[in-house]
Amino acid sequence: MSRRLPLFILVDNSMSTIGQPISMVNDFIGSLIKEAKSNPYQPKAITGIETLNELIVPKIQSSSGKRYLGKALDIVIDKVNKELVPTTETLKGDWKYSILIFLFGESEDECETKVVRLRKLNPKLFQIFLIGCNSDLLGKYNFITSSISTFENVDVRQILKSITFWIDDEIVGSD
Repeated sequence: MSRRLPLFILVDNSMSTIGQPISMVNDFIGSLIKEAKSNPYQPKAITGIETLNELIVPKIQSSSGKRYLGKALDIVIDKVNKELVPTTETLKGDWKYSILIFLFGESEDECETKVVRLRKLNPKLFQIFLIGCNSDLLGKYNFITSSISTFENVDVRQILKSITFWIDDEIVGSD
């Protein structure tokens, strides 16, 4: 079994994302995939498939729905509980997983207790990145992570490097 690098992408696609915000999200995700393709070690680890060429990323659309970050985090918690492959004495499990959250307005449900539940799983198993347009709004969510960026200052290469740096270290270190 190949080790996986789980990556959860949570996107606010409420009315506040119409126009430029949702375009920035689609561009960012496209750039992330393109950047991952350029590193020969990362594609299989990121997607669990043989090549990133097999990966089809749908274009994300804005909708008239509400913004439920808490419910989205519940889905991540459920996936981690059911699907995460832990490292054992005989098996190297999944790499540290990452969560990218694209947020453009305040969550319409409670999400603070969900973050606490997520951290109780094992805070060493994951990292969270929060990206959006409004630094004041994003600052209200600093209880989620200290890795907060606006689209004006986010660097796709740096995010990908943060997500995958220990894979490179382990691969290079084992040569």
